[in-house]
Amino acid sequence: MAPPRSMVVLGQPGAGKRTLVGSILYKLGIDLSLLQRLERETGRKYPDIVAYFDKNNLIKSFHSPSGTIIIHDYQSEPDHDLTLWVVNGASDDRGASSSAELKSLIADGLKTPKRQLLIVVNQMDLVDWSEEIFHDVAQNFRGAPFEETRTSIVPISALDGDNMLEAPERILWGNGETLLEAIG
Repeated sequence: MAPPRSMVVLGQPGAGKRTLVGSILYKLGIDLSLLQRLERETGRKYPDIVAYFDKNNLIKSFHSPSGTIIIHDYQSEPDHDLTLWVVNGASDDRGASSSAELKSLIADGLKTPKRQLLIVVNQMDLVDWSEEIFHDVAQNFRGAPFEETRTSIVPISALDGDNMLEAPERILWGNGETLLEAIG
């Protein structure tokens, strides 16, 4: 079995990072006994799941098709395999400021994953899964200095869980890659 990979989840405030991590942990990283305890103490609010893991010093990890992935805070794991950069797909600037921030961080030599960068366009449910908006956001990330890493751009709704494990039927556009498939 492959050794665990490390992952950090970054992005601008309001992009839904805690909701995304909570959703991943709830769907892929919790055994039944912990799930029952978690639901009893916090319910199913995804940001609360992250707080629960932090409060109880639990390792945030999940299983992907290629093995175990451990979610770290960037400060504790600056040298990581995978970065999820979360973008608010419903932002008025269609991700332009988020793209500029990521490009600047990478150009300065910060936050460059060893293996893979996933740009996760979250909150697509708030824009009725608009293909035009997704393509506008994706266009803002073109030309970024990502050459050394494998990069994918994936639309999701972390709150609803759409396009995280399975592609929703109502999305007839895109490459058909879910978040879990992009993580590998």
